[in-house]
Amino acid sequence: MSVLHVDAVTGGDSNTGAAGSPYRTPQKALNVVKPGMTIRLASGIYQEANQTVTAGTARRIP
Repeated sequence: MSVLHVDAVTGGDSNTGAAGSPYRTPQKALNVVKPGMTIRLASGIYQEANQTVTAGTARRIP
């Protein structure tokens, strides 16, 4: 899987991160992301503090 999906409304952190099974929090995605992968956030408000735990390069994909 090259894209991890996050949705604060429909997601769950025990999900797989796939499009039909998104994580609930960005931190869960940050914990499992690997170099070359993308984290895609659904629109919404994410109020928790997050910490990057894997080195990589930030890049916004339109």
